[in-house]
Amino acid sequence: MLRGLFQAKSPTNRNADEGPETPDDLVRRVDEDRWLAARFADAPTRERLSALYAFVYEVARIPEAVREPALGAVRLQWWREAVAKVYAGRIDADNEIVTGLAGLVEWADLDRALIEALIDAREKDLEDRPFEHWPEFEAYVDDTAGAVIKLAAKICAPDLVQTGQHRALFQNAGRIWGYTGLVRALPVWNERRRTFFPQRLLDHVHLSQETLYSGMTLHETSAACRAVLERAVSAHREVRRLAFVAPKEFFPAFGYVALVPDYMRALDRPYDGVAKLPLLRRQVRLLIASATGQV
Repeated sequence: MLRGLFQAKSPTNRNADEGPETPDDLVRRVDEDRWLAARFADAPTRERLSALYAFVYEVARIPEAVREPALGAVRLQWWREAVAKVYAGRIDADNEIVTGLAGLVEWADLDRALIEALIDAREKDLEDRPFEHWPEFEAYVDDTAGAVIKLAAKICAPDLVQTGQHRALFQNAGRIWGYTGLVRALPVWNERRRTFFPQRLLDHVHLSQETLYSGMTLHETSAACRAVLERAVSAHREVRRLAFVAPKEFFPAFGYVALVPDYMRALDRPYDGVAKLPLLRRQVRLLIASATGQV
């Protein structure tokens, strides 16, 4: 069953004569958890989700791909203009990611405000001290991980009317994934000498940025991580309550949050880079979540 559901050609084993990497190949390589959850949708929806996630990746990687914040700002502005052209019906046929996004906008009537907020939020990744207070940090998570889930849900079920409970589910699912993912990626942030911790939190746990960037696992660093993960745990309680009665069509859009408890346990162990889980464990966890509705 696992083989049939998740089987696909690994992008890492591509031959030179197979042509350019497809959006599905790209997403499997750089965002495998979302790719795995998308396997629970039908084939056309999987393709559409891959188009969305490829766009999300191209925007999200900009802060890591540039040496100077000004260059990152220029690239983000290029994407703002590309999105404006998409909604104006003027498509850049030479860019596969933009073309894919245009198809999604036309097919699912995606909310332009969500896409633009996602791009704007990535400007924060270019700043040394992006957040002063928790509400700013929460808004960033809502505009990144949360927006992705909201857009994916619309793609999975464009004709389903989304209720207030559905929107609360997507928002809290985004917070689970966003908060946990940031803590998992802490070594990457430290290497870039950037931090996602609100300044108020750093002050509260008496953690200087220089100490944080040293990469040493200190009590203060652990305390800051726990404070972020506590918010993920709180959001997870809401998701477990709301996901049980959510239409099954939405599962591919947010089902990967079922992996968060395992990721949290992995964070308790020493790791090098972003905490990872064995592929088989993730596949089984997603199968159980899909069958039971419990994430």
